[in-house]
Amino acid sequence: MKSNSVEFQSYMIECASSLGQELEHPTGALLLPLVQLQNMADVNYRNLSTVDNTIRNHMNGLDIEMKVQSFQAEFKRWKDSLPIVCQQPNGMNLACEVASMHVYEMDLVNICAPKKRQTTNPCKHLTSSSFTSQIRLEVLFLGLKSAGQLAQNFLSIPISEYGSLSYIQWSSIIYAITIIYRLTVGIPQLRDWDIRVARRTIDFECVLDAFCSRFNSVSLCGRDLLENGDLFSMMGSIFENIKQTYDRVKQLPQNDSADDNSPVHATSFPPSTLE
Repeated sequence: MKSNSVEFQSYMIECASSLGQELEHPTGALLLPLVQLQNMADVNYRNLSTVDNTIRNHMNGLDIEMKVQSFQAEFKRWKDSLPIVCQQPNGMNLACEVASMHVYEMDLVNICAPKKRQTTNPCKHLTSSSFTSQIRLEVLFLGLKSAGQLAQNFLSIPISEYGSLSYIQWSSIIYAITIIYRLTVGIPQLRDWDIRVARRTIDFECVLDAFCSRFNSVSLCGRDLLENGDLFSMMGSIFENIKQTYDRVKQLPQNDSADDNSPVHATSFPPSTLE
């Protein structure tokens, strides 16, 4: 399976290189660096993935630090090699933050990450003292900052340009919000993570208010799309639901908020959004 993945990545790079040499559209120049970036992020994500490493052996702080430094050096070389035309677009800025938070969250935050088949979940049985280290928490903090920066970059994009964003770019903001949410309420397998630090670093309430305001204005303009179940037009209601749930959970002590299994507001929408 791993061999097939490497072959596919090589094929993608070959195709992107070819398209970059014979541009049909100006954005074709972005294909090769974006594929390179995704490959780099995937490799470094696997290197730091707790699922991979708790099965084989437990990485110590020095191992993690060296792997992070290696990724940062590789990432800098890649950015320095970009043509000027590729360095400014919003899409490239978003992609850079996605790559960083993907690597730094170390498979601890993203609940949608594919898990390797195994008989037991190693994370479930590890205590806080055996599983965490200061360097691991520092790396996770970098992931939080990347997610926060991605949210700010997304908010800097004019609403008029939202219609031209790709599915991947829309997915990236969902990914970022998931990471910020979980790190500001806590995650069960990292009891040493301090949500107070996370909340001081990212004002999640302010971020949610900005998204609610922005997407509600979009929703009001897309009534006909809303009737057809268009997700884009429902984003305002979705973020309102996230905000309501966060307002409730943030009042709980960290141990309770990290383990919260209460019904969420996102299971229902106001009747006005569905009429």
